[in-house]
Order: sequence, then structure tokens, then C-alpha cells
Amino acid sequence: MLKWLLILGLIWLVWRFFLKSKKSDEKQDKRKVGKELFNTSNTTNTANNHNTINSGHIEKIADNIFCINPKSPFRLTFKGITLEQAQKIRETLDKVQNYSESSYRTTNKLTYLLNWYNAKCIEVEDFIDNLRPRIEKYIEERKKSNPEWHTASEKDKEDLLAEFRNEAIEHVYGKTTNTVAIEILLFDVDPPPNNLKLDVRITQLLNLFAGDEELYNFYIENILLGTISKARRISPDHYHRKHWESLIKIGLARQGKDIPFEIILNSLRLKDINQFFSDRINKNFYRKQKAIEFVLSQPDAVEVLSQHIALREFFQLIVPEGIDINYLKKRHDYAYATAILIYDTYSTAYYTLETIEKKRIFSKELNTKIRFLEIDAQHCCRDCQKKYHNKKIRITSANLPPHHIGCKCFVDLALEE
Repeated sequence: MLKWLLILGLIWLVWRFFLKSKKSDEKQDKRKVGKELFNTSNTTNTANNHNTINSGHIEKIADNIFCINPKSPFRLTFKGITLEQAQKIRETLDKVQNYSESSYRTTNKLTYLLNWYNAKCIEVEDFIDNLRPRIEKYIEERKKSNPEWHTASEKDKEDLLAEFRNEAIEHVYGKTTNTVAIEILLFDVDPPPNNLKLDVRITQLLNLFAGDEELYNFYIENILLGTISKARRISPDHYHRKHWESLIKIGLARQGKDIPFEIILNSLRLKDINQFFSDRINKNFYRKQKAIEFVLSQPDAVEVLSQHIALREFFQLIVPEGIDINYLKKRHDYAYATAILIYDTYSTAYYTLETIEKKRIFSKELNTKIRFLEIDAQHCCRDCQKKYHNKKIRITSANLPPHHIGCKCFVDLALEE
């Protein structure tokens, strides 16, 4: 009898071990399938299902104040704009959903719109206002603790201050891909003070581009390079020839003989001037200004030069009367830095919503509940790295990224082991 009981017990143990092993294999297979599904989804263009990601309809907060993504984990609110302008900003940012544009192109478009509308993002201003005291405190501490500061000349203090500022950003915020934008907003430009007369003139200038942000950025980049007083030689097959011709059509550039002749001469090399007028000079000029004065004294100088080069290849920017270039630069820089932070915030929020949508799909595919998300904060600021990196949170958590303006935290589905 005892013998039979032992045999039955052994059979029962073997059967239990078999069932447990089978369930474990099924669980492993399910996790494997889930990871394969998730990895495949991450490498596949999601343009076909981006319409399922809903960040809500634009919400009016007050007169000329709109939230463009009320259902997002992080709301973005703009002031000083109309509903139509809010829709255009939202439409531009939504390009992130179907990967139809690079981040560079979208950021450039957003820069143009923010400058054109003279729009301000409330969350960006609040973020900088909260960060600024911490940065300034660190800089003041460095001034006091650095013995060189107290005896340095004004020029050396400028160099030390730049060093302290870099240290402050590194210490307080950390180095991320959008650190440059934060530095611009903290140190280079505050929100440009409202100057109705200048703002009207700049709006009139930006209206000329009629929404062509690529042409606007080309124009602004050349202004920032300081090429206003110079002529540029652009061959017919040059990549930017069409841009120059487009600027001429809207009155923001001139070409060839419409450019003052002295400006064209200044754009030539001294070697070329000596060569083109070699039959009229006894010996080569060694100073460019002397060579230009000589050429200008020749009554047929334009005709002589035209025999050697095509004057139509020369272009020069035009800045309309009444435009303060420094003010225009400030508005552009402010819009550019703001656009970078807004794009990063909006894209992070979108990826969070997209991951939550994937959770719904995968839960159905795997016939199981996925309850957690895992945060990857390695590319975000110092605070987020400390608080959130590799942390698992519930999908209903209030800690869903983005956690702040410019947040670069991302979430993955946390498939339970």
C-alpha cells in the first residue's frame, strides 16, 4: 500500500512540475512576443495610426490666450495670438505625429510663426523665470569664491562671467540638446520689450514672406552673418540662387547694376582688381582701398569689369527703412530658442500619448494588462535624471513626461517579468 502511495505521489509531483514549466514557457513566449511587437512598432513609421493620438481641441483661456494641447500630459499655452494663429502653431507641431518633417524644418517653421505673430509661450516664460534665480545664485557664489574675479579687468571679467555661466548651466540644469536654447533665454535675450512702432514694422516685414519660413530663415541667417553691407557673388547654378531671386521679388534684395558699384568692388579680391585693370596700371596695388579709388576714377569702369565678370551674379540684402536690426535679431533669437523648447516638449508629450496608445493595442494582442511605463531620462536635465531615470510608473500617474518645458524624458512599455 505504501509503495503505491509513493508511486502516486511521485506521479503527482512530476505532473505539477510539468504544468508549472508549461505556464512558465507560455509566459516567456508572451513577454517575447510583446517585446518583438514593441520593438517592431518603434522602428516602423506610425503615420497610419497617428490620428488616434489626440491631444485635445484648442482651448481658449482668455482673450488672445490659447492652450493648443489641453489633453496632453503637459499643456502649452500661448498669449498674444488669435485662434487662427493658434491653429497654425498646432498644425506645425503636429508634423511630429507622422514623421513627415525633420525636427530642424519644424523648428524653423515654428520660429518664423512665433516671430511673425510675436507670440509668447507662458510655460516657457515661467520655466525661465523659475530657473533664473538658481542660475544667478550659482554665478554670484562663483564670483565670491574666485579670487581672480576681484582683481580682473573688465575684459577678463567678461571672460570669467562666460565661464561661470557655462558652469551654472552644467551644475543646475545639466547639458542636454536644448541647453543652447536655455542659455539664449537666460543670458542673451529676455522677451523683447513691447515696442509698438518697431513691432508693427517687423510684422510688415515678415508679412512679405507670406508664410515662406524657408525664405525667412535664409534672409535672417544672412542678416545675422552681417552681410547687409556686402555684395554676394552667386552663380546661376548656386544652391541659394533661387532664394536670392525670391528676395528680389519681395523687395528685400537687389542685383547687379542696382547695387552701388563700390560695394561690388569691395566684394572682389585685390588680386582680381589688379588683373581686370592690368592694362591701365603701372604696378599692382597692395592696398584694396587704393585699388578701388583708382577703378572708381575710370569713367568706363563698369564696362571694363563687365568684360570679365557677370554683374548679374552679385546680390545684396535690403533692410526696409524703419527696421531696427538689433531689435529684429532679438525677436528672432527669442523665437528660435522658444521654438526649440516647445518642439521638444510637444514631441515628448506626443511620444508619451503614443506609448499609452500602444499599451492599449498590445494589451489586446497579448491578452494581458500592461500596468507600468518605464522612464528613460538619460538625455534630460539633471533633476529628471535623479528623479525619474529607469523608474517605473503607472500609466495613470501624474509623473508622465514631459515633466517641464524642454523635457527629454521618454517612456517605454514596462513588460512585467
